[in-house]
Amino acid sequence: MTTSTAPAASAAELAQEAILTADYVWGYSQAAKQLQDLLGLTADGNYGAGTRIGHLAVLEQRGLTTRGVPAPPPTTTTTTTTTTTTTTTVVTYTHPSKMVKPNLGTPYLSGGTYVIQVSWKTPSQSGSSSVKTYEIRSGSDTWTVPGTASSTTLNLASAQGRSFEIRAVNYENRAGKWSDKAWVYDANFPTTTTTAAPRYKLNEFEGKNIRWDPCAGAITMKLNHGGRLNSRQLNDWEVGLLGLASEISNMTGLELTYMGTTTTENRQEHPGDRPQAGGDILITIGPAGTGLMSDYDDTYFGATFGWYDGWTSGIWEQVDAYDIQVSTQDATSDDMWNGGLRGYLMYFLGGAFGLYSPGDGIDTEIMSWGGSGSGTWNSPDWGEGDKIAFGLVGASNGCLY
Repeated sequence: MTTSTAPAASAAELAQEAILTADYVWGYSQAAKQLQDLLGLTADGNYGAGTRIGHLAVLEQRGLTTRGVPAPPPTTTTTTTTTTTTTTTVVTYTHPSKMVKPNLGTPYLSGGTYVIQVSWKTPSQSGSSSVKTYEIRSGSDTWTVPGTASSTTLNLASAQGRSFEIRAVNYENRAGKWSDKAWVYDANFPTTTTTAAPRYKLNEFEGKNIRWDPCAGAITMKLNHGGRLNSRQLNDWEVGLLGLASEISNMTGLELTYMGTTTTENRQEHPGDRPQAGGDILITIGPAGTGLMSDYDDTYFGATFGWYDGWTSGIWEQVDAYDIQVSTQDATSDDMWNGGLRGYLMYFLGGAFGLYSPGDGIDTEIMSWGGSGSGTWNSPDWGEGDKIAFGLVGASNGCLY
């Protein structure tokens, strides 16, 4: 008797099967992009009727479970009944529903520019696909923000009263009706143009301030994204880190160099003297509840841990290594490099160089958590106090040994 064994599935086949049988949701998701790419469809990330048809066909062809295929969104049905006739009208929403008027914060001055915070609630219906963007209109001015956002900060040209209205646009470019108008009046604007004084503070470890030794070579920075970034997100991260490295180098006189990606994990014990193979500054991306974020949930941006020499004499403590972890949720958000989340990473990098928060609620300094510095929420930039502090821990202090 001769027996035969079916060949084992290859790693590639198993990977495809995992993508095909995963659970999906109707509308936009990053996972849907990967599925559409496998199916040979346009990878726009929107799981709609076309994607569902192709998905079911391939699953049935391969004899795989259809458990993870989402059902189409429910429709609204109105039934009118008389003694002799029943009329059923099916209403399918293709456009997002009209939104409630936006909430407006009190206007304030930031770097000589009037700024206002606008927030909103999502529409009750997104229509034939999920919300792609929100459009905000005030007179002849319009702004567009990502569909994942629920608030934004807008720069205004003058301190004149004006109205704001908002609408949602879905991934099929269908726009809902404009909301009712919300108003801000002349009296709501500040009357002073006083520029805030620079605010800064240096960190202390056992009574000493913290800095890197400029005579120990270039400070290297590496990124371990753990495969959690797609190609576009990885490009945004690398371009962003190159830019921040250049800015910090200019402010400190230290040579900070972004050296690309690594597989080094968060360090569990002191790594010893520089240079560090995994990067003197190691940035990892991982889910909340793991690594440095083991005690944090998704409401937190990330966590840090510094490794110091411990033997430096005088007024300085030497940094040997510094670890930063950013939650996967925020690291993959559209707001990471095109919105305010960039400011949180800048805050962490300031901490890596010995800067400390000068206090809460100081919008003009990045080192005040959530501050926009000399920029805006969507485009944060270092404040004057931040720049002074970087100079105080810079290369002008000379060698540590």
